[in-house]
Amino acid sequence: MQQPLLLALLLLAACRTPDYTRHQPDRCPVHRVAMTQRVVPIAYGMIPMSQAAAEQGEWRRRMDSFPHPGDCLPATSINVHGERRARVFVCAECAAAQRQDLVGTRQELTVEALKRRGQTPPSRTNR
Repeated sequence: MQQPLLLALLLLAACRTPDYTRHQPDRCPVHRVAMTQRVVPIAYGMIPMSQAAAEQGEWRRRMDSFPHPGDCLPATSINVHGERRARVFVCAECAAAQRQDLVGTRQELTVEALKRRGQTPPSRTNR
């Protein structure tokens, strides 16, 4: 009788989702709006970006512009003991700013790729 109970407790402990909302403000420090809670994947390892972007402070710019986008929890400086998901606060304004930033980054990469191939990028016209 004790073995099934012990096994169930061990399984529950293994499935625990770390909660990074505890003792944290529930308003975005950048946009000053109320945030919601979401369970997101934990991203282990280095944040992918070019060396030039890293040298220009791209990570700091992103964290200063949209610190709570809700896409993942970067595990670059936290100890999460191998968990795969975590509960975090998400700011809708940060998520929108991140999406807009990604669109601009993709456009810049496309323009640069065309220039490297000797092609002329299409002109941007306001309609």
